[in-house]
Amino acid sequence: MKNIMKPLLAISGLIIVCLLISCKNRSSNSVDKTETLQSVSSFPVGVAVNPRPLKNDTLYRNVVLNEFNSLTPESQATMSTIQPKEGVFDFSECDSIVDFAIKNNKRVHGVALNWDLYGNIDWIKNFHGDSVAWENILKKHIQTVVSHYKGKVKSWGVVNEAFNDDGTLRIDDQTSTENRGSIWARKLGKDYIARAFQYAHEADPEALLFYNDFGLHLSKRQKKIDAIVNMVEEFQKRNIPIHGLGMQLHIGVSTNNDEIESGMQKLAATGLLVHISEVSILVSDWKKDESLVFTEELQKKQSDKYQFIVQAYKRSVPADQRYGITIWGLRDPNSWVVGRFVPRDWPLLFDENYQKKKAYYGFLNGLKK
Repeated sequence: MKNIMKPLLAISGLIIVCLLISCKNRSSNSVDKTETLQSVSSFPVGVAVNPRPLKNDTLYRNVVLNEFNSLTPESQATMSTIQPKEGVFDFSECDSIVDFAIKNNKRVHGVALNWDLYGNIDWIKNFHGDSVAWENILKKHIQTVVSHYKGKVKSWGVVNEAFNDDGTLRIDDQTSTENRGSIWARKLGKDYIARAFQYAHEADPEALLFYNDFGLHLSKRQKKIDAIVNMVEEFQKRNIPIHGLGMQLHIGVSTNNDEIESGMQKLAATGLLVHISEVSILVSDWKKDESLVFTEELQKKQSDKYQFIVQAYKRSVPADQRYGITIWGLRDPNSWVVGRFVPRDWPLLFDENYQKKKAYYGFLNGLKK
C-alpha cells in the first residue's frame, strides 16, 4: 500500500502546484477570454471604419463586430467623398457602412458635414459666386446628406475644427504658416457655424449634433477651449440646436495627463454630451524616427495612457453626458498618422495581424474599473 500511496501523493502534489500556478497566472492577467470592449463598457465604444476591409476582410469585420458598438465612417461621410463634384452626390461608400451598422445593431456617428479641408476639393477651390451662392452650397450639402440618413445615423459632427489656438475663427489665409483655415468662414462669416447646425437640425430633428475639434487637451490652447465654450453659451441663448462636443485625442505617450483630464472637465462643464471622438496614441510622440523600435517599455507606456484616458473620462464626465470613446482605426496599419506624419508607429489597439496589444488590455481594464 505504501508503494502505491507515494506515487499517488506525488501526483496529487504536482496537480495542486499546477493549479496554484494556473490560478496565479489567471489572477495576474485578470483577462476573461469572453470579455470584449463593448461587453464591459458602460458607454458606447466606437471605431472608425473603412468600407473595403469591412466588406472583404473577414478578420477585420469580425473584430469590429465583436469589440465595438459604435461605428464612424473614416472619410466616407465627408463632402470630398459624397459630393466630389458640384451637385453630384455619391452615397455608395457611406451607405455600405451604415447598412452594415444597422444590420448588426451598431450606432453610427457621422463626420464631418462641414470642415475646412473641403476647401481643398477642386470644385470648391474653383467655385465663383456671391455669398448667397456659397450659402446654398452649405445648406444643400448638409441637408441632402442628413436627409439621406435620417433615422439611420444617430449623430453628426456638424462642424469640424473651426477655431485657431488663440480662439479666433480659422479664416482661409494663404499666408498662414500653421493652417489656412476655413473657406466657409471667409465666404460666409462666423455665423456659418450656427447656420450649419440649424440646417442639420431641420433635415433630421432627432439627430444629435456635435461640434468637433483637436488640441483641447493642451493648456496652450486654452483660448480655443474658451471660444468653443462661448460658442455653446451663445447657441443656447439663441436656441441653436447643439447636443455635444467632440474631443480629438491623437496624442503621444508622453502627453500630460493633467491637461487631458482638465480638457475633459471643461467640455463636461457645458452640460453637453462629451464624445472622445478620435483616439490614437503614438509611441513616437509625433517624432519622425525611422529607426523607432516598439519596445516593451513603449508598449507599457501606451497601455497605461489608453487606460488613463478611459479612467479620466469616467472621472470627468457625468454618466449621462458620456457619448462614448471612438478609436480612430482598427489596427496599426489602418492608422491615418503612420506614413503621413510619422514614418513608424503603432498607435492603435490591434497589431497588423489583428492580435490584441498591451494597449487593448489597458483600454479594457480602464473600461472595467
